[in-house]
Formats: sequence, structure tokens, C-alpha cells
Amino acid sequence: MIPLEQYSKVSPDDTVADAVKILINSYRNTGLHHRTVLVVSGTRLVGLLTMRNLLASLDPALFSDRYLDENYWVEITPAVELLALEELFTERCRKNCCKKVGAIMQPLDLITIEHNASLLKAIHLMVKNHINLLPVMNGEDVIGTIRMVEIVEEVHNLILEMPECNI
Repeated sequence: MIPLEQYSKVSPDDTVADAVKILINSYRNTGLHHRTVLVVSGTRLVGLLTMRNLLASLDPALFSDRYLDENYWVEITPAVELLALEELFTERCRKNCCKKVGAIMQPLDLITIEHNASLLKAIHLMVKNHINLLPVMNGEDVIGTIRMVEIVEEVHNLILEMPECNI
């Protein structure tokens, strides 16, 4: 588990532009390569903001069925159309960078895990729900997070102890 103190934080009233700056600094400078910042109102954790949330908030149209179809990108023949999309993305970034973090964050009513839960339960929750980060709770209080990378590190440690795996 990574304690909350090791995460960068933003307020629900901060802008997307502020959050991008904080998130990229957190990713580069913590040594933990955080892809998430915590959203805190006063002293209370109210949500999470991931790189995926940020990208989706900058240009929501890019997440429509038309653009998510893998063949769409292959079928763009005129370079002019791709250039127009890139210009549109730039314009939408300019427009949406002033959105408030509170409007795009993942609220904390998401999937969590108790601090005394098993590794197996954490794996189950992450795989079943297609998530890479679980807030760790001690009753009503969030005390940290566990990321998929920490789970894989634990699996690695288990495998290292198995001579039949030849690692």
C-alpha cells in the first residue's frame, strides 16, 4: 500500500490545467510514477483523478463510438482530415482546460478495499472491475492506495520463491 502522504493532491475547485501540471510533476518526480492524484476537499479525500480522466475531459468527443472504432484511424485517408482532428483537439484542450477537477474526477464512492483484506481479494476486485488502483480504507477513512503494479510485485515475490518457475 502507498500511504496518502506520498500522493500529490488537488482540490475539486482546481482547474484541469492545474491538475495536469500537478499530475505530470507527480509522475516524474516521486519515483513512484503516480498516474493518479488525490482530490481533497479540506482534509477529506473526495475522489481520484487519473491520466485517463484528464484526457477524456479535454476532448470527450474522442471517446465517442466513431473514434473508438479501431478501423476509424486506419481508414482516415486524407491527411487533411487528420490535421483537422488534431486542430480540433487543440482547440478543445484550450476550451476545456478551465474545467473544474470536481466535474471530471472519479468520486470516492468507487470500489475500495479494507486495509486488512487479502491480496487475493485485491486481485479479484481489480481484475473484475478493470481498475488499476484501489483506495485502501480503515473503516470510513482512506489510508492509502494499492496499485496494480504493487500487486504484480507481490506476485513476482511469490514466484521467486518457487524453484519450479526457474527465475
